[in-house]
Amino acid sequence: SPQKYSAFELAFEFGHRVIAELILNTLNKMAESFGFTDNPRYIAEKNYMEALLKKASPHTVR
Repeated sequence: SPQKYSAFELAFEFGHRVIAELILNTLNKMAESFGFTDNPRYIAEKNYMEALLKKASPHTVR
């Protein structure tokens, strides 16, 4: 079956780091608003995105 990419992964793949971070921030805000910060699926997605963003640019100065 064809690989399905999330909007986050597509943004990330094409180097749109700012967009990828925006998606992550939006997800976090939604989770807080709707009270699902303890949902295992949300936690897994969030950890995955954060790990990808960390790994991607060791040269980025924050």
